[in-house]
Amino acid sequence: MESMNPAPATTARPAAILAIILASYVMILLDNSVIFTALPSLQADLQLSTGELSWVQDAYTLVFGGLLLLGARAGDLLGRRRVFVFGLVVFSVASLLIGLAPAGWWDRRPGDPGYRGGDRRARLAVPAHGELP
Repeated sequence: MESMNPAPATTARPAAILAIILASYVMILLDNSVIFTALPSLQADLQLSTGELSWVQDAYTLVFGGLLLLGARAGDLLGRRRVFVFGLVVFSVASLLIGLAPAGWWDRRPGDPGYRGGDRRARLAVPAHGELP
């Protein structure tokens, strides 16, 4: 009589799995460091108060958590490895494009070529002092 538990098709590679988990965690840390590094310049450029700056952090955290849940569900439906590799490719391509982008193209001042006018706060949908969305 055969055993009820079939033999595993592949052998586990704990070192490779640990390396993948650690690489993923480092990428998450790098991603989070971007927002925390940018906070002082966001505050200075947009004249944000401390309370308004917390909205930026909260919005980032909510979007990050929501996409994390969406990615986990996609991994359940489409396969964890496929979704993981897709996420790595998207993250890498986006990072490359950001790194290659010309600096300062979004920071136009009145009188500069390409300036469209208007209030920067209105264009970025940042709440004014004391207002809730």
